[in-house]
Amino acid sequence: MSLRKLYSPRDLLTGLLIYGCGDLIAALLTGQFRVSRMLGMSAVGALVYGLEIPHYFRWVARYTAGTPSWRGIALRTLLAMLYFNPLWVARHLAFIALVSGNIEQISLNILSIALHSFLTAIPITVIANLTI
Repeated sequence: MSLRKLYSPRDLLTGLLIYGCGDLIAALLTGQFRVSRMLGMSAVGALVYGLEIPHYFRWVARYTAGTPSWRGIALRTLLAMLYFNPLWVARHLAFIALVSGNIEQISLNILSIALHSFLTAIPITVIANLTI
């Protein structure tokens, strides 16, 4: 399969902007801004998330097509939460540590932080996914 079929310029740009800008805002709010983090998370957003996320959510759209409205909404919300699970959060935190030069922060402890973050965010993510 060619790269052109895997990555569309729109997916790359969307990943770069959403994850690059989102992480930039988070880093500025927490006083953790670093140029390496900004550039690194922008690259991760474009090259990793820009590939996986659009493909996954296109599959979700196909899988749930024709499902009655409230059932389809609930199913899409559940599938979105299954994708952005604690392991995804842990990987994201590992990417942040890696591009920030804080490799020592990558340990098994990151899994408990990710689980806590995931569970804490459930009310917000359910509302956001139901809205989307």
